[in-house]
Amino acid sequence: MEQDIVVFFVNDWKMDNGNTGCTVNYFFLDENGQIPTVVTGLSGSAGYQRAKVSLPAAERHKFVIVPGRYTGLFQMTVGSDGKPVLNLTEILKYKHPMYMSNINPGSVVGGANNADKDTADKDTAGKDTAGKDTADKGGKK
Repeated sequence: MEQDIVVFFVNDWKMDNGNTGCTVNYFFLDENGQIPTVVTGLSGSAGYQRAKVSLPAAERHKFVIVPGRYTGLFQMTVGSDGKPVLNLTEILKYKHPMYMSNINPGSVVGGANNADKDTADKDTAGKDTAGKDTADKGGKK
């Protein structure tokens, strides 16, 4: 089965016995080819659960840009617990890069149990989400 995925992390590995491969972390895309919409809640799980697989070293060269959108080949196998598992077995093609333009690196993200809303609305540069300077100038108050 072919499926579009967003690969956001790839890393080579080599074991002491000489075996090599690469670890791949990815998200599945929804039926419209988009990362699923954000789900929020005050209890239970929220956010995205990543999938992780280890591929042969021969697959590593196919990850030309990360994060990026790829088409992967998946196969149903039986896991060690006897349950069916859908595994990524091969990368068929690179489609395009994924830009994280809506993410502000270094931002403090408030959680559901954040007691100090004012802190959650400030980024690490001392500006609130509206761009207003909130840094302590070290002067008298």
